[in-house]
Amino acid sequence: MRMNLASKFLASVCFISATAFAPILHAQPLIPPTGEVAQNKQLRIQIDRAKIRAFEPVYLCLTAEQFSPGAEAEIQISHQADVWQPIVLPAKDWVKTQLTGPVVILRRGIILQATEKNGIRSFLFNTAGDYKLRVKIGPDSTTLNLTVTPPEAGEEASWNTLGDRIEDVLENSFPNPPEQGTKDACARIIRKYPKTLCASYCQSYLSISQFKALFEKNSRGGGKAVYAQVTEDLQKIADSFHEGFFGELTAFYAAYAKGLTGDFPGMLAIVDGMKTHMTPWNEGVMEMRAEVMSHLAPKMIPVDPGKPLPNSDAAVPSAKDSILQK
Repeated sequence: MRMNLASKFLASVCFISATAFAPILHAQPLIPPTGEVAQNKQLRIQIDRAKIRAFEPVYLCLTAEQFSPGAEAEIQISHQADVWQPIVLPAKDWVKTQLTGPVVILRRGIILQATEKNGIRSFLFNTAGDYKLRVKIGPDSTTLNLTVTPPEAGEEASWNTLGDRIEDVLENSFPNPPEQGTKDACARIIRKYPKTLCASYCQSYLSISQFKALFEKNSRGGGKAVYAQVTEDLQKIADSFHEGFFGELTAFYAAYAKGLTGDFPGMLAIVDGMKTHMTPWNEGVMEMRAEVMSHLAPKMIPVDPGKPLPNSDAAVPSAKDSILQK
C-alpha cells in the first residue's frame, strides 16, 4: 500500500528524541545480534496496538539510531500457531523519515492490512484469533503478538467496496484534494454498512474532505462561525481512533481545525489524547502543541498546511513558521 504522505509529510525537528518512543505500547525485546554483521543501533520494533477487529489495518514501526547498512525489513505472519508465511509488500510502501533532536532517530513505518497479487487483494487479519508477526532487519529480529477479534457483519464487504481507494482514506495527505469517487464510495459504505469499522474510517474521509473544502474557501479566516461544526465532527473522529496510528492523522486535522476556532485548550486536549507517536503525522501535531505551549496567551493559528518545512520538500505545518494573529 503506497503512502503518499511519505513524500509530503516528512518529520519536523526537535520534538522527538531517542527516549520519546519508550512509552509506546506493544514493543518486544529484540534478539541480540551475533557475529560480525553490521549491526542496528538502538533498534526498536513495534505495532501500534495489541488488539484490533478483523480486517482493520495495523501500523508497524521501526526506529533506530542506525539500521544495519543495506538491510530491509522482512515480515512473516502466523495465525493460531500455524506455519509462518512471508508478507510481501512493495518497497515504496515504507515511509522512511529522520527525526532530528539530541540524537538523530531513523524511522521506518508501514501499514499492514492486505497484500495484493494479480489485482486480487488478500487481507492479512481476516479471521479472529491470535496472530504473531515476526520482523527481521539485518541480524536482529523480534516477534509481536496481535489479538484479532471478530468483525462486524459486512466488514469484509465494506473494505472490498472501498477497494483501491483504501489509500485515500488511510493516508489523506493535506495537499491532496478530496476525490469525488472516494467520497461516493465512503457514502455508500456508511449507508449500507453503518456499524462497520470501515464506515468509521470512511466518515473520517468525508469530514476531512469537508474541512479541506472550508479551508480552501476561507483559509485561516472565519473562526468558529466557519469551522465550529466540522471541528466538532473531527474531534469525535479523533477520539474514536485515539488508541492507534490512525488517531495521529485524525488528531492532526481535529487539532488544526480547533486552532482555527481559537480554542487552544481544546486543541491541546485533542493532542494529548493521542496514544501513539509513530507516523509522520505526529510531528505536525507535536509542533502545533509546542507552539501553543510556548505562548502564555497564544493568539496564533497553524501555518498554511501547504507550506514546506525548511530544508524539506514536505508539505507540513511547522511551528517555526506559524502565523501569529495580531
